[in-house]
Amino acid sequence: MLLQPEMMVGLGLSVAISDVASVCKNLHLVAHGAFANYDLVPAIAVLLLQLFQAKPMVATGFLLAAVPLSLLTGRLAPATPRASDAVVAKC
Repeated sequence: MLLQPEMMVGLGLSVAISDVASVCKNLHLVAHGAFANYDLVPAIAVLLLQLFQAKPMVATGFLLAAVPLSLLTGRLAPATPRASDAVVAKC
């Protein structure tokens, strides 16, 4: 079973740059995608959690999965460790 990041990398490597450029030229499509990822999916998650009266720990897990990572970290890039964040152990 493939994990989601592996699937995303595989799909991303199979897409031509011209395909990405053509999608980016269509601002209407980009706006719809951004709205769905940043507004619609988290709103649906909140509504479902309220509808089913989920326990706090379950609700936290679903919200962490529904909210885009860039909103949680304040970065547009994935949360990868930077060299400045590394802790070097001294012997």
